[in-house]
Amino acid sequence: MVHFKRFPLFAAAMLIAGCTTESNPSDDRMAGGYPAAMPAKQEKTVRKNAESAERFSYSGDQKPSAVSETVIKVENSVSELKQTVAQSREAFRTLKDQTAERASRYYELVSRVNARLQIGTTPGNPDLTEMWKQASAAQTEMGDKIQEMKILSSDVNKLSSQITALNTNIDKTFSVPGASESDHERLKMLQDETALIAISQKRLTREIVDQIARQQQAFKNESTQISSLAVGIRNGKPYNPEMTAADTMFAAQAPATPMIMEDAEDEVVPEAQINGRRPLMVIRFEREKLAYERPLYQAIKAALAKRPSTGFELVAVTPAKAKDENKALKRVQAVHDSLISMGLPESRISVSKMRAASAKTVEVRLFLK
Repeated sequence: MVHFKRFPLFAAAMLIAGCTTESNPSDDRMAGGYPAAMPAKQEKTVRKNAESAERFSYSGDQKPSAVSETVIKVENSVSELKQTVAQSREAFRTLKDQTAERASRYYELVSRVNARLQIGTTPGNPDLTEMWKQASAAQTEMGDKIQEMKILSSDVNKLSSQITALNTNIDKTFSVPGASESDHERLKMLQDETALIAISQKRLTREIVDQIARQQQAFKNESTQISSLAVGIRNGKPYNPEMTAADTMFAAQAPATPMIMEDAEDEVVPEAQINGRRPLMVIRFEREKLAYERPLYQAIKAALAKRPSTGFELVAVTPAKAKDENKALKRVQAVHDSLISMGLPESRISVSKMRAASAKTVEVRLFLK
């Protein structure tokens, strides 16, 4: 009888031991429902996601404190900053797509012109002249996109000061008395999120700067290319690669519709509005044959190096006591054609006229627009 009384006690003890073993933390599942063997990185991500879901909620005995309103304002600032960086990245992506579209059109036109020149064509072929003008316009648009990228780069750079100010604000909020533990937890998460925004902003800044440098180099290279193309169109055959770049610029005679007729009326060319501007260059035609092309090229080259998409204004200057302006208009026509032959798009050149008491002879003044 004693034997049978001990058996139930032994069985009960085994059942109790079994229950204890089932709930042991060393088992393959923990009380929290996560695998014990879960990698630390994965567990951190899961917990972070769980915390983010309750990020701004107060429950139970957690009530908003005197600092909670400030924390909410900080959160709004972080959200706005994050959105601004995202919008800037989207704007950069759009600019790259637009640049690629214009570059594709430009290279297609250049390729078509080169193909026609390769098989031979008539000198100054009007079809090729029109394609050259379209390619020149596409190149100008590429330069405009570079300027837009520079503006975007400046705007993105300015965000770094906002990020610094936001971090300072978060640090100060930590020291404000009267905050709850939940407030500080929220501030920690906002601090981490701001750090991620800073990384994204710096990366975007580098990408934009690299893209600007790449496009500027391409623009510079193609400025020479399109000038060489003008020489080929004029001659009706491919450009001779043995010529130097400088010779190409000044030898090129890009086909262009005459801008000023010999007997043009006064209203054809508008009056110049100088408004105190200083000329980039003054060409004084004191003799019939004047070698102004090389200095003109150097002046244009230096200006474009600083502002690739800048425009130029040519002003025909007639001495105040001269009877007519036809001589000055002919001279400004010649300078205009020289700029076209150097590869400068016609859309970036404007022409005006004026009389000047200080002028002793006919002049052509070059201004930046």
